[in-house]
Amino acid sequence: MFRGKSAKTAAIMLGVALASSSIALGAGIPANASTVASAQASPVVENCGTGAALTRPGRLILTCADGRMVASQLRWRSWNQTEASATAIVTWPASTTRADRTTANVTLSGPVRETDGTVLFTSLNLRVTGATPHGFIRDVTFSEAPVPPPAPVPPPAATTPVSPRALSPEAVAAASGTLNTAAIGGYWELAGGPSSVAETAEAITGAEASFEPGIIQPDEPYSTTGWGLWQITPGDSVPTYGEDYQLLDPWNNAEAAVYKYNAADGFSPWTTYVDGAYESYLADASTPNTDLTDPGQYDPVNSGPSGSHNSSDPGSTYGPTISGAPQFAFKVAFQDNDNVLAGYSNSGSSFTTTAGMKAGTSPSVTDLSNGTFEAAFEANNDYLALSQLGGSNVTTSLGMDAGTSPAIAAVPGGGWVTAFQDNDNALYIYDSQGDKINTDLGMDPGTSPAIAVQPDGSYRVVFQDNNNVLAGYNSSGSNFTTTAGLKAGTSPALAAEPDGSYEAAAEANTNDLVTFHIGSGVTVNTTTLGMDAGTNPAVAAQSDNSFKVVFQDNDNVMAGYNSTGSSYTTTYGMKAGTSPSLTAEPDGSYEAAFEINNDNLGTVHITTGLSVNTTSLGMDDVTNPSITY
Repeated sequence: MFRGKSAKTAAIMLGVALASSSIALGAGIPANASTVASAQASPVVENCGTGAALTRPGRLILTCADGRMVASQLRWRSWNQTEASATAIVTWPASTTRADRTTANVTLSGPVRETDGTVLFTSLNLRVTGATPHGFIRDVTFSEAPVPPPAPVPPPAATTPVSPRALSPEAVAAASGTLNTAAIGGYWELAGGPSSVAETAEAITGAEASFEPGIIQPDEPYSTTGWGLWQITPGDSVPTYGEDYQLLDPWNNAEAAVYKYNAADGFSPWTTYVDGAYESYLADASTPNTDLTDPGQYDPVNSGPSGSHNSSDPGSTYGPTISGAPQFAFKVAFQDNDNVLAGYSNSGSSFTTTAGMKAGTSPSVTDLSNGTFEAAFEANNDYLALSQLGGSNVTTSLGMDAGTSPAIAAVPGGGWVTAFQDNDNALYIYDSQGDKINTDLGMDPGTSPAIAVQPDGSYRVVFQDNNNVLAGYNSSGSNFTTTAGLKAGTSPALAAEPDGSYEAAAEANTNDLVTFHIGSGVTVNTTTLGMDAGTNPAVAAQSDNSFKVVFQDNDNVMAGYNSTGSSYTTTYGMKAGTSPSLTAEPDGSYEAAFEINNDNLGTVHITTGLSVNTTSLGMDDVTNPSITY
């Protein structure tokens, strides 16, 4: 830890840790709360019964008296009115020089409604699933019931009213949870840190902060409180790059860490490096990904100490920007002409991987909340595969219908969910938690589904069913079919709209473009815009619920359709039989990617006009790129 303080020896047995803390197992519910079986408001949890109300937090303290046993890297599988469940890494100091950890399942339950209407989970059950020392308690329940406030203190004779600070728009979408090590290493390198030690720098953040940019060391005076990934201490030691809460931005924290590294000519300021604790996190390190933008401050975990220079402002940025970082960053994934997964960024850089793809298939790519990108594709052995761009490739044992392509979308708080046609011609769902759903909903062989996620984590999938009509599946487990006939062998596109509805686009069985507004029902909008037979449109939506569709028309050029009902064509020739991809950018513009009729990748920036960017990056013949902002 970046502070001159040694950790106390911790008891290995969880039971001992509990006995030494002030936690009471099965503690009673406070008098100001009433038990509820269900509630209109989504429940929240307070860390150790105090502080901010949290939804799907990335970290929870278990032993509240000393804060030394922690459940981190929480991956929430469910969060409903009565219960929430997640997987976690549990860490505790086994000695003054070493931290132990294991895996566990965490369940929050016992929702109660407080007098202000807030519904709080009051119980945390920990069931250890990994290896533990002898005598370690594997199943234990902690109280998360709110701690009664202290008796009120009379105010001073004269006070100055302070207006509550309005929540900034960015705060609504502020990041929380852990950051992928590839991105951590990327921020280190972008801040000027030596690439030769980037993975060591990543591992130090694991030992210091459990890879959580928003972590504030609890229960310390200001002079020894660590802030953020590299636990910068004190919080005002490198003010050029931010102070205190501003250091909960991983970019600012990396700048401060590199400054301190250079001043010390190494990692000696970090005790977790000196005592070797970082070594147990080296296995988590990844090749740095420097294709990043500044995410702003993460949601804080714990409160800042007395003497802090500012207050939390999640989503805000401060200080020097990332040199050369584009205002809007997009990434394209595609199958290159060597049949491997490749990519291209708006910076003009490109890359290839060693991940072999099934010839004739197309990947899907999404941007995760931690600043990295994840692609899903059909491997050349017909199994679903995932690639963290700039990081590792993983092939699953989930068989796909040969020649089809998966769809992937990011979920709030980290992670992703994919949809694909399995080798039994049914819709299948798989997510980053390892959860699998065989929906048993039959798909038209050779077609691919589309998926979109809402800000609350719910999602919807649309696909062509085996009766050649548009059908759908919801994350709640329900499904639906329509009477809208689709061109056999084609696949729909889908975008989530901010009001909770969705917009889909497809090629109708008339070979014309058709769109669908999907809310509580489905509204079909037919057009007379002819499409190249057997191709698929792409759709993306803006924050004002407007949307745009791009497609290959029957003259083999890119064309478009707007939510206002207007349409347009371009002179950009597309490879016959291929389909474009589209993403919305925050300024109201769009970026499309497509296979040019010379078999190379091209992109188009779409605003009041259009500008095309051609590349010399060869694509596998008659495949489709995927683009994400």
